Amino acid sequence: MAQASRSLPQGPSIVIQGKKLISVAWLLVLLVPLATAAVPQVDPQATWKAALERIGAGDYQGAAPLLDDLRRRDGFPRAREAGFLFGVSLHRQGMWQEAAGLLEASVGQLPLVADYSLYLAASAYQGLGLKPQAIDLLSRLLLEHPGSLLAERAVRERANLYADVNLLSEAEKAYRDYLSRASDASQRREATLALAEIFLKEGRQGEAEELLRQLWLKWPGTREAVRAGELLNSMAEAPPFTLSEQFDRVLALYNSGQHAQAAAGFSPFLAGNTPHASRARLLSGISRFHLRDYNQAITLLSPLIKEPSSLRAESLYWIGRSYGRLDDREKAIATLMRLVDLYPRSVWADDSLYMVALNYSDDRKPKRAVEALSRLNREHPSSDLGDVALWTRAWINYRESAPTTALHDLQRLQKGAPSPSRLRVQAFYWSGRILEQLGKRPEALRAYRGLLETFSDEYYYIEQTRLRLDRLAPSAGHVVTASSLKIAIPSPPEPLPAPSAPQVTKARLLKELNLREEASEEFWALIRRDAEDRGLLYEACSAFLELGRIEKSLWVAKRLLRPLYAQTRPAEPVPRYWDFLYPLGYWELVKEQSTRYALDPYLVVALIREESAFGERAVSRAGAVGLMQLLPRTADQIVNAAGGTGGSVSLESPATNIKLGTRYLATMLEEFKGNWTLALAAYNAGPHHVRRWLETRGHRSDDEFIEEIPFLETQQYVKRVLGSYYRYRAQYGALEQTARPG
Repeated sequence: MAQASRSLPQGPSIVIQGKKLISVAWLLVLLVPLATAAVPQVDPQATWKAALERIGAGDYQGAAPLLDDLRRRDGFPRAREAGFLFGVSLHRQGMWQEAAGLLEASVGQLPLVADYSLYLAASAYQGLGLKPQAIDLLSRLLLEHPGSLLAERAVRERANLYADVNLLSEAEKAYRDYLSRASDASQRREATLALAEIFLKEGRQGEAEELLRQLWLKWPGTREAVRAGELLNSMAEAPPFTLSEQFDRVLALYNSGQHAQAAAGFSPFLAGNTPHASRARLLSGISRFHLRDYNQAITLLSPLIKEPSSLRAESLYWIGRSYGRLDDREKAIATLMRLVDLYPRSVWADDSLYMVALNYSDDRKPKRAVEALSRLNREHPSSDLGDVALWTRAWINYRESAPTTALHDLQRLQKGAPSPSRLRVQAFYWSGRILEQLGKRPEALRAYRGLLETFSDEYYYIEQTRLRLDRLAPSAGHVVTASSLKIAIPSPPEPLPAPSAPQVTKARLLKELNLREEASEEFWALIRRDAEDRGLLYEACSAFLELGRIEKSLWVAKRLLRPLYAQTRPAEPVPRYWDFLYPLGYWELVKEQSTRYALDPYLVVALIREESAFGERAVSRAGAVGLMQLLPRTADQIVNAAGGTGGSVSLESPATNIKLGTRYLATMLEEFKGNWTLALAAYNAGPHHVRRWLETRGHRSDDEFIEEIPFLETQQYVKRVLGSYYRYRAQYGALEQTARPG
């Protein structure tokens, strides 16, 4: 890091509170010889291109001499941009004094990004310890650029600086401003704690206490709540929390899914006759269920079924579920049926009947399972489980060689809700399969073609249907191509007017300058303001792809752009639309590791799409990390098996994550003899579960095995990955040349 005493030579001098910062002089004395030696006299445009590449790669030290050369070249059209980027490069290297001068000069030279120049210059002054100067620049940013994306950060930084220099009245105003602007809970917590600490400094104990109590109660488990608790404990006059307040705090933990902390927090309420004892016992038991501590869940919940209580039905439900997870199906069924018989109108009665059916099915008592499902549909006609029960009954009958009975339920599902659904597409496909078995070829063809006509984006079932049609009518030709999957692109494309708002122009400039994070944030803010402008959405998707922010491009394409196109059918999307939805993210890494482990790279990229949506830092609720969503313990096992040392790998690194993820996928494929369906199920749920399912349920065909997967999450996961794989293959023209999974 450069010393604060260093200064730059040329360019405008800056005088602040009697201190003169000469912005450019001495640095050029140092840099010019280096630049002369390092930068050959080549075409300025080539130098500019090289500088931008280094900026994009984060090589600011390498970019700086190139940019310094360009900003001083007479007649170079991007000299002002080069000066701005030179300042950014110096800032990123911690050369605060030099950066401050260049960035302040850029405010007037490049007004489109003046807010960035002001913010970074203020940051440089903070690095120099010149806090009043930093405050002045942040205030100027807020005055001159109130709509800037940086305004919220500027308010926060200014508030912190006011507090640092002990201008408490100004700090209070700034934090209240920040609190009014805060866009998420973490920012509101931060501002609330800061205000409380200011009030304590000013002796305003009552106001501080109110805010601290709010933090402790409303946001338990957070850093701010912990600090609030410490401050409250240090306040002798602070009254203790009431029992109701303490209960509400634990309830907040429970409602946020922090079951371990909630279970511990409910413990003090279990003893005695407190007004919260019964509810605390119920919620503590449910928390234990979610923590997979099923025996403790039963122990906690059992007393509730021995006393008259409005919570009795719910307790019986979770006790029954716990017995089921312990494979004690007899007790599970008995407990759940007790609930149904005692509380037939309970909101838990239909759920209980469904769980009874699943337990009977797992216990190989299909007739009893069918009876429970029929009772559910008969006694609870409005249940949201109605269609699920219908499908489950159909599947049990199909599995038990009662195809005609199964077909009746499947055809009822086909005529259900008008909008496409997961169960309807399954009903179409399996109706076709059953009709094939019954020798009703024309009817089977109609079912399969009905699926293709009704569902345009269910690629797993589309491909399975194509394979069935190829067997039934091989001469008809049902090859899945871009055209058959409804991805044909018209020529010329649908016109998309380019947005021209100043904010869009700023985002474009930042993208041109290869400031990837800043450009991405600007485009992200734009689409949050206007999610109906297809031209803007299209440009944002393109920008995100070019900037390497694939997860953002995919999110916008799926959540915003796709629904807009769905509303305007039959108009087809514009070029690159499908590239947004199915991008070849990290393709070189994927190809390299796929080749190493003899994997199909399209399968790997499809898995990444469904696992993390290309989010490098994605973390699941189970703690899986990165592109291919590896659990740290699984990653350690992979590394250790290869002779390395686990515990030191960075799963947020794309290269590391893809290397370990492909190795793990290859291991699953090896264990399950090259069967993609089984390998994908094992990748998601663990190989031990797949081995158990094969032992208990058998394995007839891959499509049957998938429907038999008892974990709905895993079942849908396998379908999504295979569907994306087929879509990738179709999109990039390689589906016909690949081997089939299985």
